[in-house]
Amino acid sequence: MDIFNHIDFDRTVPRGTLVLKINGAAARYTDVLKDNDDIEIYWEGHDERTD
Repeated sequence: MDIFNHIDFDRTVPRGTLVLKINGAAARYTDVLKDNDDIEIYWEGHDERTD
């Protein structure tokens, strides 16, 4: 499953380093998701105040 097809997250303009975590652990784009996994996706090093 491509999680980006199911969430609103703009990847067209990089805003730092893309961080993916599953259940608090570093993850890769190709990692398999299971029911009830906790997924975190965010830009690291991005300062919202500069937008």
